[in-house]
Amino acid sequence: MLFIKNYQNLSEIVFENYTKYAEKSAFSVVKLMCESCLFSYESRRKAIKKFLNIKTRTPIYFNEKTLLIPTKSPRNYEAIWFNYFKILKVINLNKTVEIVFNNLTVLKLDVSYYIINKGLANARKIITYLEEKQQRLFLENSY
Repeated sequence: MLFIKNYQNLSEIVFENYTKYAEKSAFSVVKLMCESCLFSYESRRKAIKKFLNIKTRTPIYFNEKTLLIPTKSPRNYEAIWFNYFKILKVINLNKTVEIVFNNLTVLKLDVSYYIINKGLANARKIITYLEEKQQRLFLENSY
């Protein structure tokens, strides 16, 4: 998945080779994705806040292929969720940003580069935490 955004009364879920539509908001789709991975959105958000001190626009980690970052407050209808693992590059265009995904799809956003960069930094913080935790577990269990 590349990104999820609200589109009229639907959410548009864009994948590398196709697009799906759901009769729910983008935030509802993200919450359902969380539940399908056996955790709630709120529990994941609270854990990230507690362990990593990320308080706003919390990225949500699902697996090694999906880490969704919101462009605005998740409850904001205009928030777009984009997948950290599918980004090729981010282009700063003064007051807007273009995200280029690995399949060369371009997503134009009316948010500042600072906001996107902060979201990317928070995503890296989550990945680093998970990698370090995995290494600690490996070292504890190997004799």
